[in-house]
Amino acid sequence: MYYNSIKKLENLSETLFLPLYCRAIESNTKNPILIDEKSVQIVKNLDKYFSENKSNFNQMLLKRNLPKLYVIKISLLTKKIDEYANKFLTKNPNGLIVNLGCGLDLRYHRLADKKVDFYDIDFPEVINLKKQFIKEKSNYHLVGLSIFDFKWFDVLKQKKNKSILFIAQGVFEYLEENKVKSLILELQKNFPGSEIVFDVVNSYFVKKKHYINKKFQKRYNLSKEITFNFGIARSNELMSWNTGIMFLDEWSFYDAPHKKIRFHFLDRIYERFRKTFFIVHYKLD
Repeated sequence: MYYNSIKKLENLSETLFLPLYCRAIESNTKNPILIDEKSVQIVKNLDKYFSENKSNFNQMLLKRNLPKLYVIKISLLTKKIDEYANKFLTKNPNGLIVNLGCGLDLRYHRLADKKVDFYDIDFPEVINLKKQFIKEKSNYHLVGLSIFDFKWFDVLKQKKNKSILFIAQGVFEYLEENKVKSLILELQKNFPGSEIVFDVVNSYFVKKKHYINKKFQKRYNLSKEITFNFGIARSNELMSWNTGIMFLDEWSFYDAPHKKIRFHFLDRIYERFRKTFFIVHYKLD
């Protein structure tokens, strides 16, 4: 039963369930940004658990009491990263996608190409929970390892001559910079020519994290362990980490404004606010 699997997650559960519920909530709105039917199905099952476990966080999810703007922004980020994945597969029909720290993300099921070789990687307890809702396929793999346990490299290295796209959504901002850097350098070393796409928070807000985290934790009923630790101000910063890291492009909510969001005109002018959260795309040569 997934009840026991959830209990083993401890504070991991908060960062797992927030984006899942955002996708489910948005899927049921008028003119949704994305449609994620599997998230809707999983949420219906999880509601049974949350109805019996009455923490403030659980009740917030059960009542769908998430800020509308947060739901919209998570949905927009998710949809854009899906677009990166689809575009990659259009250019590389035999490509391989690795979803780092996948959580309960269901990106494989949202992609246009269901034949893609796709790997979801996360802690064993996360994958154990995910397996209770999602089945593996011959080309869809659920790998229960920390992204820093590089045993999973061996599996990818058997896929010779395949282009690889690494994706990380809602992962790197919670890690220390040295951990993010070490992982990216290992990916570059072991999979030269690969690409990576991930979302990131502006480093300005990481520096102000004592105020930002307190506000964030209170608004979403999160534990104090959930905190932003890594961010960048400019996308080309990572190019200084090592020769061969090439910045390809970036995206923020303000680059392609959606009708569901109303922005203050100052948000477009000041880089710091235009890039509160944004997506970056690199090639690792």
